[in-house]
Amino acid sequence: MKNLFIARMKCLLRDRSTLFWTLLFPLLLSTLFFVAFGHLHSDQDIVFDPIPVAVVDNEAYAGDTLLQETLSAVSLPQDNALLEMRLASAQQAHTLLEEGTVSGVITPGDTPTLAVRQSGLTQSVLKAFLDQYVGIKATVTHLATLDPAAAQHALADADFGRNHLRETSFSDASPDTILNYFYALLAMVCLNGSFWGLRNATDIQADLSPIGARRNLAPTHKLKGMLTDEAAALLIHYTIILITLAYLAFVLKISLGTHLWPLLSLCLVGCFMGVAFGTFVGSVLKIRESIKTGLLIAITLFLCFLAGLMFADMKNIVAQYAPALQYINPAALLSDGFYSLYMFGAGPRFIVNIALLLGYGVLFGIGSYLAVRRNRYASI
Repeated sequence: MKNLFIARMKCLLRDRSTLFWTLLFPLLLSTLFFVAFGHLHSDQDIVFDPIPVAVVDNEAYAGDTLLQETLSAVSLPQDNALLEMRLASAQQAHTLLEEGTVSGVITPGDTPTLAVRQSGLTQSVLKAFLDQYVGIKATVTHLATLDPAAAQHALADADFGRNHLRETSFSDASPDTILNYFYALLAMVCLNGSFWGLRNATDIQADLSPIGARRNLAPTHKLKGMLTDEAAALLIHYTIILITLAYLAFVLKISLGTHLWPLLSLCLVGCFMGVAFGTFVGSVLKIRESIKTGLLIAITLFLCFLAGLMFADMKNIVAQYAPALQYINPAALLSDGFYSLYMFGAGPRFIVNIALLLGYGVLFGIGSYLAVRRNRYASI
């Protein structure tokens, strides 16, 4: 058994074409992904700078205590300050606006007004802030005519920086849609093990290759030979997966989460599934090897497309309109397994994904053996 395993390893490692498509091509593709999306990927929180704004220091501003307190509250020197306020005369304020030093000019009055030079994100934020202030002021003024005590209570609660939502996280990981591309890429790498499986199926059938003809002359049991072939292909392809993971984590700095052993387990099951699928296709279909290879490429790319490799939202579209496809598409199971492990840990969702992949791999393996075990050749 040991000699058969070593001999099969040497035979597979001489296949330079398969080594390129299973190892070098994914590394090149992941590099292209990083170049395209790397600037969008960050583990750090986005920090916004305070918006520079000029406030006209006129009589209306001097007599509007509420506006003074509100602007001071959102302009305090702190990490999450909304505004960087400058008091100036009307002429000075508009000069600053024309120079581009400030994004807008607030002119106090019965209804404060905002002047801007152009439309943009900061200008929209200033307008939303001023509209909120005007609304709260009108509410407080109306309440003051009905119940002064209620007006004071409403005024105390009018906090422009208050967040009324509480964020709850299932893990320490931050959602990142860019990771979907890399997880779909890992799914494709796992399924590329089908090329090794196809090579195994070709080399064990006498009517498909000279190697298969010689092996069928040997007294080795076919099941023993298939298991040895699968183990050698699985070891080679799992090593390729480990190299790909190391490249993503240490060279491209892509976050793969903190659950190392479940991640490696999922990769192992994905490799097993890929190799078994390729062996099944090579064993069942009685067509030329080149056609089988083209068929495997087409199937793998289509499954990865549905899993979001080329278009990230495709995964959500499939989940909405054809949810059953998620459970029969191994690429979707792998991609979802990687992302669910990253976000939620090795929970029920992850276990379902890995169990289905393992089950599909076993079924393909059994089907491959049943397809070739009784093959007899009249002349070899």
